[in-house]
Amino acid sequence: MDGGPEDLIRRIEALRADRTSGASAIVREAIAILAAARAAHADIDAAARLIRSAQPSMASLWNATAAALSDDSDRLTQFAERLRRAPAAIARFATTHFAGEGTGQIQVATLSYSSSVLTALNAIRQTRPLAVSCSESRPALEG
Repeated sequence: MDGGPEDLIRRIEALRADRTSGASAIVREAIAILAAARAAHADIDAAARLIRSAQPSMASLWNATAAALSDDSDRLTQFAERLRRAPAAIARFATTHFAGEGTGQIQVATLSYSSSVLTALNAIRQTRPLAVSCSESRPALEG
Protein backbone atom coordinates (compact mmCIF):
# COMPACT_ATOMS: atom_id res chain seq x y z
CA MET A 1 0.00 0.00 0.00
CA ASP A 2 1.94 3.00 -1.25
CA GLY A 3 2.20 5.66 1.40
CA GLY A 4 -0.24 3.85 3.69
CA PRO A 5 0.05 4.15 7.44
CA GLU A 6 2.58 1.74 8.94
CA ASP A 7 -0.01 0.48 11.42
CA LEU A 8 -2.30 -0.69 8.61
CA ILE A 9 0.55 -2.46 6.87
CA ARG A 10 1.60 -4.12 10.14
CA ARG A 11 -1.96 -5.29 10.77
CA ILE A 12 -2.31 -6.69 7.25
CA GLU A 13 0.99 -8.56 7.64
CA ALA A 14 -0.27 -10.00 10.94
CA LEU A 15 -3.42 -11.10 9.10
CA ARG A 16 -1.22 -12.81 6.49
CA ALA A 17 0.75 -14.65 9.18
CA ASP A 18 -2.31 -15.75 11.17
CA ARG A 19 -2.64 -19.53 10.89
CA THR A 20 -4.48 -20.17 14.15
CA SER A 21 -7.48 -17.82 14.28
CA GLY A 22 -10.78 -18.93 12.87
CA ALA A 23 -12.40 -17.40 9.81
CA SER A 24 -14.72 -15.18 11.85
CA ALA A 25 -11.85 -13.67 13.81
CA ILE A 26 -9.81 -13.10 10.67
CA VAL A 27 -12.63 -11.41 8.79
CA ARG A 28 -13.48 -9.25 11.83
CA GLU A 29 -9.87 -8.02 11.85
CA ALA A 30 -10.00 -7.40 8.08
CA ILE A 31 -13.15 -5.31 8.55
CA ALA A 32 -11.43 -3.35 11.32
CA ILE A 33 -8.42 -2.75 9.07
CA LEU A 34 -10.64 -1.60 6.21
CA ALA A 35 -12.57 0.73 8.52
CA ALA A 36 -9.29 2.15 9.87
CA ALA A 37 -7.99 2.62 6.33
CA ARG A 38 -11.16 4.47 5.39
CA ALA A 39 -10.93 6.67 8.51
CA ALA A 40 -7.27 7.46 7.72
CA HIS A 41 -8.19 8.30 4.10
CA ALA A 42 -5.77 5.59 2.98
CA ASP A 43 -5.97 3.93 -0.41
CA ILE A 44 -8.86 1.46 0.10
CA ASP A 45 -8.16 -0.28 -3.23
CA ALA A 46 -4.60 -1.03 -2.14
CA ALA A 47 -5.68 -2.13 1.34
CA ALA A 48 -8.32 -4.43 -0.17
CA ARG A 49 -5.76 -6.00 -2.55
CA LEU A 50 -3.32 -6.62 0.30
CA ILE A 51 -6.02 -8.13 2.51
CA ARG A 52 -7.22 -10.46 -0.27
CA SER A 53 -3.65 -11.55 -0.97
CA ALA A 54 -3.02 -12.13 2.74
CA GLN A 55 -5.56 -14.99 2.88
CA PRO A 56 -6.57 -15.55 -0.76
CA SER A 57 -8.67 -18.66 -0.17
CA MET A 58 -11.01 -16.99 2.35
CA ALA A 59 -14.19 -15.99 0.53
CA SER A 60 -15.34 -13.90 3.49
CA LEU A 61 -12.31 -11.61 3.04
CA TRP A 62 -13.23 -11.12 -0.60
CA ASN A 63 -16.78 -10.25 0.50
CA ALA A 64 -15.49 -7.81 3.13
CA THR A 65 -13.24 -6.05 0.64
CA ALA A 66 -16.08 -5.88 -1.92
CA ALA A 67 -18.23 -4.23 0.76
CA ALA A 68 -15.45 -1.74 1.53
CA LEU A 69 -15.03 -0.90 -2.16
CA SER A 70 -18.75 -0.44 -2.71
CA ASP A 71 -20.21 2.94 -3.61
CA ASP A 72 -22.57 2.42 -0.65
CA SER A 73 -20.61 3.78 2.32
CA ASP A 74 -22.73 1.76 4.78
CA ARG A 75 -22.13 -1.59 3.09
CA LEU A 76 -19.04 -2.51 5.15
CA THR A 77 -20.89 -1.69 8.38
CA GLN A 78 -23.85 -3.80 7.25
CA PHE A 79 -21.52 -6.67 6.36
CA ALA A 80 -19.89 -6.45 9.81
CA GLU A 81 -23.31 -6.53 11.48
CA ARG A 82 -24.37 -9.62 9.51
CA LEU A 83 -21.11 -11.29 10.51
CA ARG A 84 -21.75 -10.41 14.16
CA ARG A 85 -25.27 -11.91 14.03
CA ALA A 86 -24.33 -15.06 12.07
CA PRO A 87 -23.35 -17.36 14.97
CA ALA A 88 -26.66 -16.74 16.76
CA ALA A 89 -28.56 -17.36 13.52
CA ILE A 90 -26.66 -20.62 12.98
CA ALA A 91 -27.43 -21.63 16.59
CA ARG A 92 -31.16 -20.90 16.12
CA PHE A 93 -31.19 -22.96 12.94
CA ALA A 94 -29.35 -25.85 14.59
CA THR A 95 -31.59 -25.98 17.66
CA THR A 96 -34.71 -25.77 15.47
CA HIS A 97 -33.39 -28.54 13.23
CA PHE A 98 -32.57 -30.89 16.09
CA ALA A 99 -35.71 -30.12 18.13
CA GLY A 100 -37.81 -32.57 16.15
CA GLU A 101 -35.27 -35.38 16.28
CA GLY A 102 -36.30 -36.88 19.62
CA THR A 103 -34.58 -36.60 22.98
CA GLY A 104 -31.54 -38.83 22.55
CA GLN A 105 -27.95 -37.77 22.31
CA ILE A 106 -26.87 -35.91 19.20
CA GLN A 107 -23.51 -36.86 17.73
CA VAL A 108 -21.62 -34.23 15.78
CA ALA A 109 -18.30 -34.41 13.94
CA THR A 110 -16.36 -31.28 13.01
CA LEU A 111 -13.02 -30.81 11.27
CA SER A 112 -11.53 -28.06 13.39
CA TYR A 113 -12.36 -25.38 15.94
CA SER A 114 -14.88 -22.78 14.84
CA SER A 115 -16.36 -20.13 17.09
CA SER A 116 -19.57 -20.19 15.03
CA VAL A 117 -19.89 -23.95 15.34
CA LEU A 118 -19.11 -23.70 19.06
CA THR A 119 -21.98 -21.23 19.48
CA ALA A 120 -24.34 -23.65 17.73
CA LEU A 121 -23.11 -26.63 19.75
CA ASN A 122 -23.56 -24.75 23.02
CA ALA A 123 -27.13 -23.87 22.01
CA ILE A 124 -27.91 -27.49 21.11
CA ARG A 125 -26.34 -28.68 24.37
CA GLN A 126 -28.91 -26.60 26.27
CA THR A 127 -31.70 -28.72 24.79
CA ARG A 128 -30.21 -32.16 24.16
CA PRO A 129 -27.31 -34.37 25.24
CA LEU A 130 -24.43 -33.84 22.84
CA ALA A 131 -21.29 -35.75 21.86
CA VAL A 132 -18.74 -33.99 19.66
CA SER A 133 -15.78 -35.44 17.79
CA CYS A 134 -13.25 -32.96 16.47
CA SER A 135 -10.46 -34.07 14.19
CA GLU A 136 -6.95 -32.74 14.46
CA SER A 137 -6.38 -29.93 12.03
CA ARG A 138 -2.99 -29.13 10.45
CA PRO A 139 -0.66 -27.34 10.54
CA ALA A 140 -1.49 -25.72 13.90
CA LEU A 141 -3.27 -28.73 15.50
CA GLU A 142 -6.16 -26.44 16.41
CA GLY A 143 -8.83 -29.15 16.24
